[in-house]
Amino acid sequence: FIEKPIANTVSEADQLVDLAASKGLTLGIGHNYRTFPGNVAMKQLVDSLGDIHRVLWQWIDTRPETYYDRDIWRSTWAAAGGGVLLNQTSHDIDLLCWMLGEPAEVSSVIGNWGHRFEVEDTAVVSVRFKRGAVASLQFSICDRPLNYRQVSGDRGTVEFRDESRPNTVIPDVLKIGRYGTPMRDFIKGTGGISSAPQIEWEDVAVEGERKIPPMMDDFIDAVLTGREPITSGASARTTIELINGIVLSGIRKEVVTFPLDRTAYDDVFEA
Repeated sequence: FIEKPIANTVSEADQLVDLAASKGLTLGIGHNYRTFPGNVAMKQLVDSLGDIHRVLWQWIDTRPETYYDRDIWRSTWAAAGGGVLLNQTSHDIDLLCWMLGEPAEVSSVIGNWGHRFEVEDTAVVSVRFKRGAVASLQFSICDRPLNYRQVSGDRGTVEFRDESRPNTVIPDVLKIGRYGTPMRDFIKGTGGISSAPQIEWEDVAVEGERKIPPMMDDFIDAVLTGREPITSGASARTTIELINGIVLSGIRKEVVTFPLDRTAYDDVFEA
């Protein structure tokens, strides 16, 4: 069992996944956001939307310099592996891969807007996933707390919002809007110049207790029964691969495709 993230680089993650497989070991990663009731409920809603085509996802918070002064290792690429992407929002990026699958390509802008340390504190990202969904992501530790997600598919849209804390177990708002006619059918069949399908909104109640066992209980059960844990090494590798791709795109200022060129990222990371 390894805490999140699985590694700083996807090439390191490859070694861990291959080693565990060769020895017949269970490899679990501590991406515990998959167990939060709000996230479990959101995934179920997203799965009901049909083909996902558009995602807007923001995780925004504040980290003062004292946060890094206390734990200086967080401030360097060599020790922390990154800033807002790897340290603060790897959980959210894991949720994206959990809900939407593997990425196909990414384009990003990353930088350090307000801190004296060397790792990034801001990232603005565009991702196309293999399933066809396109996502616009914003991550920052230079702003007020905001956790906002909007996922739209053929059958409707889901909205998730919390403006009091970005690391929320139960959001202030979780709702689904269902189209009266699937969007693809509506686009093909209206015949009008400009119109929109009817949509019915429903507030979704989220229970306050986790429906999935805590990560360590789940991991122990996975070891005893031979099943995969909530977050396997292979699925966590997808998360770090996307994070590495975002960083590589931001540094090289180019579109990065997947599977990620491991050597290209290692060369940048070690430079």
